[in-house]
Amino acid sequence: MALSNIEPRGTDPAYTPDSVETIEDLIKNNYTLLSGRLQVEKLIPNFIERRLLDFPDKQVIMSKTTAPGKAEALLELLTQKGTCKLEEFVEILEAADHQHVAGQLERTSTRNDTTEGLVNAAADDVIACLKDLYATEHAHVRPLPWCEDLNLHLGEVYTNLRLQRRDDRGHFQDTDTIVSLADIYTLGDNSQVEVDVRKIRVEGDPGIGKSCSCQKLAYDWSCGKLDRFKLFFLLEMRHLAGKVKDAIFEQLLPKDTTLTPDQLWSYIRENQKDVLFILDGLDELSQTARKSTDVVDLIQGKILRNCHVLVTSRPYHCVKDLGKCHQFYKIIGYSKENSEEFIHKYFCKSLDSASKLVEQLQSSSNMSEIAVNPLNNVLICVVWEDNNKQLPSSKDELYRDIVYSVAKRFRTKKDPSMEGDKLPPDIEEALRGLEKLAWEGLEQEQKQLQFNIDEITNEYGTTADNMLNMGLLTRDYSFSRIKRTYYCAFLHKTFQEYMAARYISGLVMVTKCVRRLFGMADATVVNRELVVSCYYVYGQITWLWLLPILGENSRLLFERFAEELSKAQTDEGTVVIFLCVHM
Repeated sequence: MALSNIEPRGTDPAYTPDSVETIEDLIKNNYTLLSGRLQVEKLIPNFIERRLLDFPDKQVIMSKTTAPGKAEALLELLTQKGTCKLEEFVEILEAADHQHVAGQLERTSTRNDTTEGLVNAAADDVIACLKDLYATEHAHVRPLPWCEDLNLHLGEVYTNLRLQRRDDRGHFQDTDTIVSLADIYTLGDNSQVEVDVRKIRVEGDPGIGKSCSCQKLAYDWSCGKLDRFKLFFLLEMRHLAGKVKDAIFEQLLPKDTTLTPDQLWSYIRENQKDVLFILDGLDELSQTARKSTDVVDLIQGKILRNCHVLVTSRPYHCVKDLGKCHQFYKIIGYSKENSEEFIHKYFCKSLDSASKLVEQLQSSSNMSEIAVNPLNNVLICVVWEDNNKQLPSSKDELYRDIVYSVAKRFRTKKDPSMEGDKLPPDIEEALRGLEKLAWEGLEQEQKQLQFNIDEITNEYGTTADNMLNMGLLTRDYSFSRIKRTYYCAFLHKTFQEYMAARYISGLVMVTKCVRRLFGMADATVVNRELVVSCYYVYGQITWLWLLPILGENSRLLFERFAEELSKAQTDEGTVVIFLCVHM
């Protein structure tokens, strides 16, 4: 029986009294699963409502201090009482958002000895593992790793976004009914979505909410929504290193999965219309991985042509790869109302703070425009709290304040006696190391977004510890769930770009750096294609970050460029093209 079609056992024709387990048998045979996965607070009201437990029982259970302890106390009481029927237990699990646990129990009771039955049971095991993963690890977001107490539940803080859909004439139009990625699959004529719209492209600026939206979609599926899909694979493209079938096991499944990659791939081929792939961040797929992966073939329908695929990327990236997608959406961020809604969710325990911040944003046109970006919205809330309830005036100041706040928190953590605003020399040196690391990663042709921790330690010596532990880098262990590789990455690509801009802001008079930014291969030639290419490679760094950081000193950058340009053999047309591209 497939997990997506779980029914109470009493309604299953194959379920006869002779095959009925007692609740004691069920708990004994599945004790590890139940003691590790039950969220007791959600379950107890249902048991009390059905008179299977009473309030003294609740007091006994809630007296335990840990989640596993509470679950064990609940299981012990149910075993002792013996009044809970199996179908009641399954119904309570499903009513309290424990569908993934109910599914695993169902699976263990329906296996048969035929080859097909074993494969289906193993596939059900994969489904249960995926739902368990998405319902636990994907249920929370930690947008700022240095804030250990900022662990937000998606169901509580997720705020709808504004999406636009491109029409047949290439124009983007607002979609009033579609405010989340789930709506793409749950609204309208599902038969049309299934037949005609299998490959969907979603673009959005950095920090606009692409990854969080994908995470929310996975969480929704684990909770029983999007039940038209049996299998749901959320794959991060920056972690992709080979074939898609191997990435599923590396990123999503545990070591003891009973199916092999080939067996699961065969199952997917046989059930393509019931499978959804979410490919997050195609623009972060490395050039090395492109040579060996078949993910672009999946997107373009050259393999698994009837599977559903949704792929996200930054604008203007991977255009050739995504040209055959059936629909094209663009996430344009929060509306004013969405932004204010999130702020009230963030400050749910201090509504006065929420109202004051909203009022300040309304009086600052610059910051209110920045707040349409969900990541910026989080940063604004954090900076406002740490900065005596004062807002920065621009995006670069916002990131500057965040970096400074992180460094100060780290300083205090290392030495609680230190006060004032000045940072000690070792932390200043660590910041310079992070700036250099960020630039060297983006300067590479293949754009390095992940860094080997051992290599950082070898290159930066004693400074490496402060660089790795300050909070601007996250330990990235999800590259493979089977063969863990110890990498780190900046908490978001925008932070790497900002830190890179800080690094090169001190190098504006260095000839090599100027040529690199402006696409000048050498001192004699300005290559038009290289100019345009460098705009897309370094545009975010140069124009979004570097110029605001330099401020009035940005004229030195242009003077240096003009000096280099005067040496080149170029014509007026090339210069005009260059200026048009960069304005």
